[in-house]
Amino acid sequence: HNINQAIQELEKAKEIGRDNTLVLTNVAKYFGELGKIDEAIDIYNKIIAQNSANDVVRYNLALLLEGKGRKDEAISEYKKVLELNPKYFQVILHLALLLEQDRKYKDALDLYMRLENMNYEDDYTIEKIASAGIYAGECQVSEIFYKKLDLTTNFKVFANNIGICWAQKKEYEKAKTWWEKALAIDPNYSEPKDNLKRLQGLPQPLTTQ
Repeated sequence: HNINQAIQELEKAKEIGRDNTLVLTNVAKYFGELGKIDEAIDIYNKIIAQNSANDVVRYNLALLLEGKGRKDEAISEYKKVLELNPKYFQVILHLALLLEQDRKYKDALDLYMRLENMNYEDDYTIEKIASAGIYAGECQVSEIFYKKLDLTTNFKVFANNIGICWAQKKEYEKAKTWWEKALAIDPNYSEPKDNLKRLQGLPQPLTTQ
């Protein structure tokens, strides 16, 4: 009953404040919190149509779109937020993760590097750069950030995958060094063992994790 009453009050506020960006932004926020996501999205789009959207409005809209699984629209909105505010930390993180899911590793890496340039060099960012670098084929970047890794439990996995990154560039000596490094961390780790064996009889596919 209270929720229905709240929704009725919000509908009234939406009507009264239809030309007021601040009122509409708050109404949309409360609709979202009450689980009325489509209504909230409609209001945010209305604010944008009035040409009065700021970075927070677009960010809130992008979050709702992402939550609804409308990934392409969310990506588009996050990019527009960064045009308004290039240093919006949460937006960079959300967008980078979505781009990784889309296998756009180079674009994701560029965003993680932007965080690093903004001095957000925490364990999460360092691990993300090391990982995205591998998939983007930027093996040297991954090497640099592997050395900065601190709290990860995945040293051996990173070492194996950096080896694969180099092997895909036919830099087999560098690959060998990294696979040996992975084995030094865990002598029973099968992936680098298999990869070193395959080096004897290339070309064969390499084992990643």
